[in-house]
Amino acid sequence: MTEAWKAHLANLKTFKDYADEIGTRFLVVMIPDKAQVYHFLKPQNTMGQFLDVDRANSILHNFFKNEKIEYLDLLPLFRRYANQETRKWLSPDKDFYYK
Repeated sequence: MTEAWKAHLANLKTFKDYADEIGTRFLVVMIPDKAQVYHFLKPQNTMGQFLDVDRANSILHNFFKNEKIEYLDLLPLFRRYANQETRKWLSPDKDFYYK
């Protein structure tokens, strides 16, 4: 795990600890990147292989479960309702994201 990930998770843990300290609930809402939602936008490496756009969510899910942090991952809902028809641009009127 990179230092950036370690720092990110430590920050989330700090928020959780503070929420516990002041007696309130802490909820993380995960808003997916457009490349996670629209399969035709998935980035590729130099060999033309698609990158694992779900890796970040997996890391976060495991962390949240281990730390007992409540979370809402919007990725499944976005994927379910997104128009997956391959096209060059996303529509600001019909899609979740825009160009």
